[in-house]
Amino acid sequence: MLSGQFHWQSHIDECFDCTRRLSQALSSSTTPHWTEQFQSVGVGLGALLAGLGGLKIGLDWLQQAKLKRKVSRLMQRYPIDSLNKDYELVDTKSVPGKWWLLDKRNNKKHWIRNLETTRDMGWSYGMVKHVPDKNLDKYREGKSINTREL
Repeated sequence: MLSGQFHWQSHIDECFDCTRRLSQALSSSTTPHWTEQFQSVGVGLGALLAGLGGLKIGLDWLQQAKLKRKVSRLMQRYPIDSLNKDYELVDTKSVPGKWWLLDKRNNKKHWIRNLETTRDMGWSYGMVKHVPDKNLDKYREGKSINTREL
């Protein structure tokens, strides 16, 4: 019986010894390596997401700068104090709400594409003249005006 007990005891001792060696091996070399890699991946993903956020902010800023520049150029060409002198804002009875800019300097009509453009330019409904359709026939077709198309 002693020899059988001794045999099992040696196996148990071997298992404890194997577990101790495995624990030492994991704590000494493998664990820091994997945690460093995991940390590096985390830092890399954080940097990537921060970069994408910065890119989005930069692109939004660039789009706003382009919008301001386009509105500024249009306001120089069509200042409010020149309204009804150099140009008129009109809509027709057949298509009310579709605004046209009639440039008296070059005899061209420009369709104002959207409400945002009128707001950007500082134009309001009270500035618009309601004219018969035949008044538009006197003008050649010009490019439409749209501040939101950059």
